[in-house]
Amino acid sequence: MVDPRPARAGALFVLAALLVAGPATADPKGEALMQKVDAALRTSGEKLAVRMEVRSPSGQARVRRFDMFVKAPAGQAAKSLLVFREPADVSGTAVLTVDDGKARQQWVYVPATGRTRRIAAADRTESFVGSDFALEDIKLGSDYVNRSYDWVRDETWNGVACSVVRDAPMTDAERAASGYKEVLLWVDPSRGLIWRVDFYDKKGQLAKQLTAEDLKQYGATWHHDRAVMTDLRDGSVTVTQAESRQVSLSLPDGKFAPGALASQ
Repeated sequence: MVDPRPARAGALFVLAALLVAGPATADPKGEALMQKVDAALRTSGEKLAVRMEVRSPSGQARVRRFDMFVKAPAGQAAKSLLVFREPADVSGTAVLTVDDGKARQQWVYVPATGRTRRIAAADRTESFVGSDFALEDIKLGSDYVNRSYDWVRDETWNGVACSVVRDAPMTDAERAASGYKEVLLWVDPSRGLIWRVDFYDKKGQLAKQLTAEDLKQYGATWHHDRAVMTDLRDGSVTVTQAESRQVSLSLPDGKFAPGALASQ
């Protein structure tokens, strides 16, 4: 488990996609659907204050709070920065994710060690600060170089007309780095939103399910302000809730530099 404390070091709100060995040929319909999702995530800048509650199978709850900054202008790399504020033992921990459409890079800063380190591909399957999210679940866009996106079927989810898309790795390296065999996404084509994500483990068993809730409109865009991740293997649940959201911000590029994580 990736932990922000010094002994183990170690961090979601923009949640979206992931993976079965599939054909190396592109599916135009599947890619078109994911391009709508990518377009909906584009922003000059946003800031969210997020409350995360991690509930154990026995019902015990742990609460964390973090600020999330997102910058994803059209035609440029998408970046997110998470800075934990509570509780005290994780305060100041920062996680930076950069997606350029070809690869994803992540860094973590841990105040107790005073160090910023690059997160290796082998760590992608680790827990996100002890929650039911993995580091690889923090995604800001689709990867059309290393993965294929295949339309599976159209169906209604919670009264919303959706298209189910399979996100699959196209390289051995991508397949080996993931903790999932495949992931299915319920995409709302009209808004470019993802309402549900089913995560299948390496054996092909449904391991986790993410559902998006609390749909709100901010200006010309729509966002889900609540996400519920359930681990179907042990019954643990992680709930993230955006307590506030600011959109159309002007955020400096320097804020998203690995060297600036210590000053957040």
